[in-house]
Amino acid sequence: MIPVHSVDEIFEVAGLLLWKLKLNCSAIKVIRQAKDNDLNLRFFGNTFPCPNGSDRDATVDISPMRALVACDPEKQMVKIEGGMTLLELSEMLKSFNLALEFAGPMPNFTVIDAISLGMIASNTSIADSLEKCEVVLPSGATKEVRWPTEKEDKKAITEGEQRPELSLQSVVSGLGLSGVITSATFKCVPLHTLLENNRRVSLAQFLENWEKMGLASYICASWFALNDTILVTSAFSMRLHLSYKQPVLDKICEAIWMAATSIASALRSWSAWLFPRSAALMSQAHCFCLRNAVRHRTNFCFPVQKFVPLKQHCRGVKWILPSNRKESVLKKLSVWSLEHPELCSSPAEISIQRHARRINSFLSPHTADHTFSIQVDWFQ
Repeated sequence: MIPVHSVDEIFEVAGLLLWKLKLNCSAIKVIRQAKDNDLNLRFFGNTFPCPNGSDRDATVDISPMRALVACDPEKQMVKIEGGMTLLELSEMLKSFNLALEFAGPMPNFTVIDAISLGMIASNTSIADSLEKCEVVLPSGATKEVRWPTEKEDKKAITEGEQRPELSLQSVVSGLGLSGVITSATFKCVPLHTLLENNRRVSLAQFLENWEKMGLASYICASWFALNDTILVTSAFSMRLHLSYKQPVLDKICEAIWMAATSIASALRSWSAWLFPRSAALMSQAHCFCLRNAVRHRTNFCFPVQKFVPLKQHCRGVKWILPSNRKESVLKKLSVWSLEHPELCSSPAEISIQRHARRINSFLSPHTADHTFSIQVDWFQ
């Protein structure tokens, strides 16, 4: 058994031991002693519910490991432990006049979950900001992993290495942990706000102005396919002292219209199944309420990140596709939605990403510099 003094807190969940770690040394001790005692461990970052399973002897929760390790405001670099959430990291960086480069709606993942899942935000992926990680391997050894240089990457491909040296290409895999991430170092940007601009366009106009929209800091769009209407939100970076705050009256109006949007969305979901012919009409009502809500955000500045509930983020399916496939994919989805109106009354969420990282992770869903994502719940 693993000695009690090597962990910080011990609980019993569904017949399994749940250990909460607070220090990097605790993670190293647990892994080394688990190996010596031939125990199976499962690690998780606490963003998702605690996993169960008879194939594991114990579950280790890394979420209490949420300390700031180091920060260099001059180089705009920050090193934090893996259990810190993105919201906590964002709030902490404000005191150093820094911010993460991610923009738009995103779930409040812990850092370890965001890295392991290869999180893609509205404008870029976590890989573009991640510089290095400290990983505890199954042997209990610690290793600092970085992105390989282009020369090292080409050498590995030409020589056909069967087991390449561990790097961030395998850590940011999208499939889960390849090693227990105890700390991560991010490259930050100066603290700023985003000036929002909201407008309504058709699908044809959206595709026609695609290249121009790519100049914004981030683009999010709600596509009501049954009505050929897209509500586009484009945001541009603004310095703090030049930002325009949303007046109180507009905040109140936005809240009222967002409440109306929630009601319209609930009614739309039920009526689409009970009265399929009313799907387009209810979708139009939903669009009308949402359009009036975002109208009260136009030409005002807001924080760079907007954290949404995990349930909302995991709704439906999300595709990451190269930008050159946008026209064929969106037009085919448009045709399919008109053939199945009872399924497609909800809006599809579209965003455009730019990827600065030239070397992608091994299981990256994209290889291009420019991609777009589309999230729908039509197939549930």
